[in-house]
Amino acid sequence: SARVGAMAAKEMDILNVPDKRQLDSLLAAAGGLEVTESVIDSVVGILPHLTKAPFDDLRVRRALHLGIDRHGMNQVLTQGKGLIDPPGMPAVKEGWAIPPEELFRRPGFAKDKTADLAQAKQLLTEAGYPEGLKTRLTYVRSWVSAPPIVEVLQNQLAKVGVQLELQPVDTAAHNKAMSTGDY
Repeated sequence: SARVGAMAAKEMDILNVPDKRQLDSLLAAAGGLEVTESVIDSVVGILPHLTKAPFDDLRVRRALHLGIDRHGMNQVLTQGKGLIDPPGMPAVKEGWAIPPEELFRRPGFAKDKTADLAQAKQLLTEAGYPEGLKTRLTYVRSWVSAPPIVEVLQNQLAKVGVQLELQPVDTAAHNKAMSTGDY
């Protein structure tokens, strides 16, 4: 908010505003600003510890994959202006990744989430979590885009019975947890 305020006061010349609502507010407050849209590589992902329960079970990981509504997330976070990437390769240039029309036919990427959500619930039941599961999701509090992303994720995964306890941490704590495997 300090950077947005400085931009509105014309104390800055360039600012990357990742949130459309924040940008609209800024434009309303400070006329005469020029906006240029660009594609940036902003990877959003969950990094479960694959050797610790419950994430050592492929069915749980698959349920998470199916429970995420990428189209809904794109709409909430970028007002539909973002790109939905397949695992492993940013789709910032045509031909670099699976074409969207093919990707959106794959489990977890469909616009209609009905079948994905039903399968996610079934997988959790098969993995021994018929009533769902509770887990903690840590994120770096200083990353501007992290809070909105994890809040959307929390709401989406609740639909399949996964309750996320959101835990903001500082960068040093995050890096230590990742390097020691304590996550």
